[in-house]
Amino acid sequence: MDTEIGNLRDPHVFRTIARPIDKNVITPKRVFHRKFENGTLVKHKAHLVVRGFTEVRGIDYNEAYLYAPS
Repeated sequence: MDTEIGNLRDPHVFRTIARPIDKNVITPKRVFHRKFENGTLVKHKAHLVVRGFTEVRGIDYNEAYLYAPS
């Protein structure tokens, strides 16, 4: 996981900002996966995902502004 975070930190993908007092902060979660080929472990994979289910409609987002590219 440290390698994955380092790969994102090096090209400055993330930046630290002050936490808004009146907003809900969506927390991340680490997801791990093992990749097998022919029953042999090839590599470990790690993803950092956000827990979007913690958003509150009308406060954190407005349905009129939801967009998913096709």
